[in-house]
Amino acid sequence: MKFGLAMLLSMVVMASPVLAQGSADDMALDALAEKVTITPAQAVKAAKTRAHGRVKEICLKAYAGQPVYEVEFENDRDVYVDARTGRVLETRPRTK
Repeated sequence: MKFGLAMLLSMVVMASPVLAQGSADDMALDALAEKVTITPAQAVKAAKTRAHGRVKEICLKAYAGQPVYEVEFENDRDVYVDARTGRVLETRPRTK
């Protein structure tokens, strides 16, 4: 699981230049990753209980210092899943 999580975090860092601006950000990502207990696939499964359609993208983000998966659907819906518990926190239309 740690290898898959490291791959996911490296994709987030590469896709978000703001996150890759220094060692403090790297340490913050490492600390965030330590709190994750569910896989991206489990997050998608939880998200699909609240939104239907194809998943466009999934990102690990921090919300109030806690890890959250943002699952983006092709139908312009975003579902936020707690990366520790797998609980769906919020569903909302994607803002453009």
